Amino acid sequence: MNVSPLSQECMLSFANIVADSRSKYKMYNKFLPTCRSESNDDDVGVLLQSKNNDDVCVYTLVYSKDIIDEFKLRTGNISKFNSFVENAMKRGSFPVLWKSGTIKEFAVIKVNKNICDKTETEEFLKLEVLLIRKGKCYDIYLNLISDVIEAMKNRSRYSAVTESEDVRRKFLNTNTKYTCASCGESSKKMNRCSILKKSYYCNRE
Repeated sequence: MNVSPLSQECMLSFANIVADSRSKYKMYNKFLPTCRSESNDDDVGVLLQSKNNDDVCVYTLVYSKDIIDEFKLRTGNISKFNSFVENAMKRGSFPVLWKSGTIKEFAVIKVNKNICDKTETEEFLKLEVLLIRKGKCYDIYLNLISDVIEAMKNRSRYSAVTESEDVRRKFLNTNTKYTCASCGESSKKMNRCSILKKSYYCNRE
């Protein structure tokens, strides 16, 4: 069955992860123990969720069970979704989630921590994708052009991971360009970190 292409926003989210896969893999594993401790489950499914907003890309960790509840997945889809996430977590990869902000659709990819190195030797990077669209589940493959990924490695993009549920909720519900990495408040103007130049702050205590 033919499936229409993934959205540009989804493709951009995945491409950003692939271009910086090694540091995102470290980021994912750094926060994974905290998620498992909070859930009291060492086998809980955890995904790295990405969200693009203009030149901003923010990452948080989410539980498989929350995605299942949000999208009201049925038995067959639940099994496929859980297997996809578990397989990624057990094979030196990590699962990345993208959710549509306008329709009930999401996609998950498996990202190997060293896939960013393959841009030098391979013309295309092939990724496994699980797409949930209109209540149906699809297994597809995504081919990313290595030259495009290579160019993205040098782009300056804001990325942050937060353990604060309040900050995460505020960011996911705003469309403004800047979000304070400390409190989660949004504004059209903010101060940029002068050292790493990757985070923005509102200077509120």
